[in-house]
Amino acid sequence: MPGPLAGILVLDLTQQLVGPGSTMLLGDMGADIVHVEPPLDPSVANANPAAALDRAGRMRAAYNFNRNKRSISIDLTTEAGREIVYDLARRADVCIQNYRPGVAARLKLEYEDIASVNPSIVYCEISSSGFAGSERHRVGFDIIAQGIGGSMVPDWRNRDLPSPTAVPIGDVTGMCLAALGVVAALHHRQRTGEGQRIQTSMLDGVVLQNILRMVAVEDGDRDWRDATIHGVRAMSESAVDYGTIVEASATGIGGLPTDAATGVPISVYYRAYRTADGFVVIGCLNLNQQRRLNDALSLGDPRFEPGFNPAAPGALERAAAMQPRAEEIFRSRSTDEWITFLDERSIACGRVLNTLELFDHPHHRANQMVVEYEDPWVGTVKMLGHPIRFSSTPMSIRTAASPTGHETDEVLRSIGYTETKIGQLHESAVVHGAAAAARLSRQASP
Repeated sequence: MPGPLAGILVLDLTQQLVGPGSTMLLGDMGADIVHVEPPLDPSVANANPAAALDRAGRMRAAYNFNRNKRSISIDLTTEAGREIVYDLARRADVCIQNYRPGVAARLKLEYEDIASVNPSIVYCEISSSGFAGSERHRVGFDIIAQGIGGSMVPDWRNRDLPSPTAVPIGDVTGMCLAALGVVAALHHRQRTGEGQRIQTSMLDGVVLQNILRMVAVEDGDRDWRDATIHGVRAMSESAVDYGTIVEASATGIGGLPTDAATGVPISVYYRAYRTADGFVVIGCLNLNQQRRLNDALSLGDPRFEPGFNPAAPGALERAAAMQPRAEEIFRSRSTDEWITFLDERSIACGRVLNTLELFDHPHHRANQMVVEYEDPWVGTVKMLGHPIRFSSTPMSIRTAASPTGHETDEVLRSIGYTETKIGQLHESAVVHGAAAAARLSRQASP
């Protein structure tokens, strides 16, 4: 059964993670992805240049990001190479690029260039830091977006420093936003016949994930907030460690570690606990949920006692004692025992998996988020599945990730190039097949 985007041709000019990730999602949904790659450098997952290549010249990340794509290797610095892209654009429904600022203009692959040969095309560009404002010029990666987007966390090795989150939230959110924008623009074009330009960025995605913090900022007392911002800046200038700054900032915008009225630590009910053999997470945000956990563990939360008065002598001390009491209780049983105990009482909980455990967990396999595919070059490959499931047009991994340039000749034939013309393009090094691209890549390696 074809996917929901079957028949859509995507001209993929992307590189690194956020761009290839967006076209991976579209390819999983059935779109025909023609991935234009440079001859000297496979463009996916260059975040680790030392990563070993397999026998087909691919990095492991390419198994995910380049699946369901046809690879054509073109030297875009040549006029003949750009003409190939224009010929592809004439036939394409979508063009996606995530070049650093100024590159698309230099290569003559901006929206105006592509739309001049296909006015109805949906053109999506993904940047690191947006397309307006003081930061728009930045060459960036996920860590830059997290920094400017206010989402870095204290370094677990050194509280003095900010650190990116454990997952590349800018890349992952950016790829989802780009794919969503493309699908929406295709719907608009189907209704009106009008193509358009779409712009999103990794930074936009990071800022979007701060939506609840933004609500807290705007909902709080402005004088209090401004005073806190001033205090946080003063702490930064005084070289206070980043962990303390984050805690002060959270308090200042209303992200209180305690119930504002009673002083009861909310984190007792919304945190991870060490068990006898691992960790469990608890998520109880409203009073009914918190009451259930309090009663189940006999935590002694004073809020649930008749006539509780937070101003009474010793009330806040009793509340503060809940944290170590809860920690001691959770250490008394295994994770499995706690999951069973809490589930029986309808208390939101879950076990904590590390990344090494994640991909072998039966739950993720059952939800098709971890799948296996028979790769023609290396055999069985484990990779991530698609996060959306359709009842009538299911997602699929139809083809393995191609070596760079593997479908160069096939793609050129599909747009009407003769064998003579294709041969001339190879001879002049405008295009490269898989073998030539791999050879050039090895020559370019240090």
